[in-house]
Amino acid sequence: MDDAAIATHTSGQPDPDFHSLAYDPDTHVLIFKVAVATGFDAPRAWTLVSVRPNRGRDFGMQIVGRIMRVHPSVRPIHGQDALLDSGYVLLTDPDMQVGLQAAVDELKAVRESIELITDNLDVYEFGNAEKQAIASDVPKPPFTPKPPENEAERQERLTNLIEQGVVRADVQNMPDTEKDRAIVAGETWQSMSDTPLFGDLPESKKPDTDKGPSKPKLRPYPLRKDLDLPKALVRELPPDPMKLNDLVQDIAREFCRSADMPGLLQRKLTKAHLDLRDLFASELQETVDLRLRLSNARVAEKAQLAFNFNDAIDPRLLKRALVEELRGIVDDKGIEAEERDLRRAIDLAGMMEPEKLKEAIKTAQARNVRTDTSEPVPEQYFGPDGLSEAEKSAYGVFPHRLNKEEQDFAAFLDADKTGTVKWWMRNPENETWATRLILPSGHRFFPDFVVGVSGRTTPDAIALVEIKDDGETGRLQSDRNVEKIRVQHREYRNVFWTYRSDGTWIRARYAEGLHKIVPNDRFDVKELVYLG
Repeated sequence: MDDAAIATHTSGQPDPDFHSLAYDPDTHVLIFKVAVATGFDAPRAWTLVSVRPNRGRDFGMQIVGRIMRVHPSVRPIHGQDALLDSGYVLLTDPDMQVGLQAAVDELKAVRESIELITDNLDVYEFGNAEKQAIASDVPKPPFTPKPPENEAERQERLTNLIEQGVVRADVQNMPDTEKDRAIVAGETWQSMSDTPLFGDLPESKKPDTDKGPSKPKLRPYPLRKDLDLPKALVRELPPDPMKLNDLVQDIAREFCRSADMPGLLQRKLTKAHLDLRDLFASELQETVDLRLRLSNARVAEKAQLAFNFNDAIDPRLLKRALVEELRGIVDDKGIEAEERDLRRAIDLAGMMEPEKLKEAIKTAQARNVRTDTSEPVPEQYFGPDGLSEAEKSAYGVFPHRLNKEEQDFAAFLDADKTGTVKWWMRNPENETWATRLILPSGHRFFPDFVVGVSGRTTPDAIALVEIKDDGETGRLQSDRNVEKIRVQHREYRNVFWTYRSDGTWIRARYAEGLHKIVPNDRFDVKELVYLG
């Protein structure tokens, strides 16, 4: 086998992209130690050779699960190739790996009742064939049918199971012992399926719901024609998947421009402080300054989280673009560096400055994001009868299901007498026609309100507003909100953030130095005209 087809991931030589190896068709063998035992999804894996001692059944189940998944390209040919329908676990020391044996035994116990419609799970022991004891036995089902006593009974019961689709038709051609085992497994399965959901609990009549409160009947509220409303809202769409290479190259340029990559190439040590305190004399304390060597394994591990920030961007593709970009920078500066040095510098930048990476993704994505206006604003809004009238609402009423803050802010907009607010509408989350922003993480952001503003120089003079709580509960400072407040809509530009404090609407802003959302000043509806 070609050396390039063998990948390794150990504490001494970690591969920061090991989670992506499962999708690399050129990688056929992965040699690892502990790190990918959990959280590693590789449907292409067929064989596992384990040399690690393991006595826990749960961990053994995870290990076996690595090779139990079926790759999508193999599913259409299931049953046509016995080799592809099997997975293999090879144990180097069964005495020290009873956890894997216990996992296999449990899986086999489950499969025995349905194995006639799925794959078999077999265990072959080489060398010492003495079976190891396991901590717990799988309980037998409460009902176990008896095998047939004669050929006539065997054929009758087997035919019945085949006709019902419980047992495969080719079981008819198997030996009598296999037929009997199929009959017992099939009838056991039927018994389990026929067991009532609530066992022997007494049945009771359905309560009479006619006397209870009925759901409110919905009526249509037409879209107003007197407010000069837009026919459709501009929706942001993710960058074109076919142009992903352009996006990652743009990200690489932004990140290498903002981060001190050449300086990180020389970075070998890091500063640390060690605080010492006498446990018996608390007043005796000492602080020692240290210079510690950075662990390549630790750097790679921490950086992996930063580069997996956006699920739509392949970290391997991004790192390849970063290596190429950094190679151009060091060549221009006359710096000698091998590829492993470049990768280490990139990992250091991702670990030490993850916000700069997010900012690079945000900037590049803003240039590559697409827009769409194909979904028209609905001609009708359906809500309960009797909703309160609203003078500037797109549908003439205050929408149903607004929380208190949203309800009060809608009333605040509707009561504007300055002539700034021409109209407003609720921007419902996840509606296909609603406007949204694409976040650096790839998630979508639906601001709460769309407002038509006199004098604003955006399409249809639209401003977007997001309503939050009072900022005291911590929800305002969530990671998702900090990500949201830093983005701008491609066409509608800045999103106005506001929350209420002591009865007054406060405009919020993002403080980069503090990396948090802070109050700016009192929210003034006239400021909706500004683009900053």
